[in-house]
Amino acid sequence: MTRSNDGNAFHIVLTRGRWAKVLPEDRFDDVATLQKEGWEVVWDSARSPEEGFRHAAANAHCLQEDYDDDHHPKPMQEERVLYRSVSLPELVDVISRGAVSGAGNRFNEFDSRPFAFFCDRVTDRLMFQGEDIERQAMTALSGEQVFVEFEHACRQALDVSSAFADECERLREAGLRTRAHLDAAREIKLARSGSDLAMSRLANGFYSRQPGLERLKDKADGIEAQISELRLRYQAMAAAWLDEERLARERHPFTSAIIETRPISHGFHYSLAFGSSGMGDDDEFGFHRDSVRLDDVVRVHCVAGGRVLRTVKAAGLDDLKEEVGDFLEAARRAEPAFSA
Repeated sequence: MTRSNDGNAFHIVLTRGRWAKVLPEDRFDDVATLQKEGWEVVWDSARSPEEGFRHAAANAHCLQEDYDDDHHPKPMQEERVLYRSVSLPELVDVISRGAVSGAGNRFNEFDSRPFAFFCDRVTDRLMFQGEDIERQAMTALSGEQVFVEFEHACRQALDVSSAFADECERLREAGLRTRAHLDAAREIKLARSGSDLAMSRLANGFYSRQPGLERLKDKADGIEAQISELRLRYQAMAAAWLDEERLARERHPFTSAIIETRPISHGFHYSLAFGSSGMGDDDEFGFHRDSVRLDDVVRVHCVAGGRVLRTVKAAGLDDLKEEVGDFLEAARRAEPAFSA
């Protein structure tokens, strides 16, 4: 749901070792300097920095070295066997597309990180994610108008947060000082990514009052109110779908799956040891869309009732996809069509 806000049509993606950089196409001199330092141009048509970094991760396993968000991750330092709990439709999607795309965190007011997440061990909390019927509702209803409106509001929110960050940078370049306790550069970076907390700190972070920042913060709050209303509309819409899905699950031979990978390391590590994790006390590992391929998957564990019923090795995944597709289609034929 993110996009570039700097007015450039394309961005250039460069890699060196395990790292990636993405620069606007008009920064010819900077690109030339990086090439002299050993950086290689791997793509010159990214529509946004976000798309550029996704490309680098998916095609070269390279990461943005200075990436940060409210959870303060670090690039993985070692290869690990990882696990992701998925719904049955996502399992079919992974096998069909040949990569793990993830569904993002749409309608999640607490977590907007754009990654597909894995853990390094199987826990009850991990297993629940694939079994969580409400997460499946988001995927099933993603074509409804409320989602279109939600994504439009989120794009507006990012535009405002980018304008807010630009204004903060302009004020600092003009010589205005921020309060001593504030790490302004870090907060501006977080604000640009949409952090409401960072915007709040910056709006009150200059020694003199800044009406321009206050207006932008008020606008961001107004958009967030719209987003909250859309979440409520979605919740009402999902109720009927959830009732139908609960009935269908009673006929499924299993209800979710756990993907197990070979040792991989081209993701970001979230941990209480140096930041925070969306999995509580457990570490989690975030990977860009499509950067974990089907070739990285060594086996799939089929789950129902909180336990693994059987395990399928990589060689049997096509047959597993056909099996799951058959009983999902049978469930769709048995239930009345959802109507909003």
